[in-house]
Amino acid sequence: ELDQKIGELQLYRMQEPVANAHEELICTPHLARKVGGAIDEMEKHIFRHFAVFGDEGSGKMSFVRLMKGVSQQQLIVVTLEESFDSKNLVGTYICNETGEFIFKKGPLTVAAEEGMWLILRNIDQSPPDLLSFLLPLVQENKLQVTSTFSITPKLGFRIIVLSNRNMSESSISPFLSLLYTIQLEALQSREDFNQILSSKYRYVESIPWMPQFLAKCVAHLEE
Repeated sequence: ELDQKIGELQLYRMQEPVANAHEELICTPHLARKVGGAIDEMEKHIFRHFAVFGDEGSGKMSFVRLMKGVSQQQLIVVTLEESFDSKNLVGTYICNETGEFIFKKGPLTVAAEEGMWLILRNIDQSPPDLLSFLLPLVQENKLQVTSTFSITPKLGFRIIVLSNRNMSESSISPFLSLLYTIQLEALQSREDFNQILSSKYRYVESIPWMPQFLAKCVAHLEE
């Protein structure tokens, strides 16, 4: 019976428009509350920075895009590695074609000057020295670009770090402890589950036996 139903599902799915197969993270009621909470926090604290925790594949970057859609903000995305240091983010002096040394701005400096969001992926991979460097920026809203030059970030600038761990599994550094934390979790209710089905898999609603089949599946899982 299960093989037969799987075969029927494949036929229904083949009839569904291809565009629906690649939608972004579905904004379920539970997720909408998290996005709303984050936006409220932004409105209350104009220089508040954020940390989004969740297992790999939990939709952290998609969650940021949901926030971006509400705030209409531009962003720069950087994937951190263990070899990263402050120069990779702030910038460094380079020699141009004429032999002059000029300062090439890094993504952090550009985001701070332009009032953009800086998304730091894989914050767990960053060395402790990098987090220590970012700490004064979060505490005092000052970016030390060079030893003799600092800037005050433009209104709208925020740092949003993404962690592949859960908050309970992460050692909270002084830097992370100052950020507004968001934990992405598995489905929280049947309401969320129904929202995903109706938004991403619309063909399911046209299958006569699906409600009874799902009820059996839920009962089996609850056992």
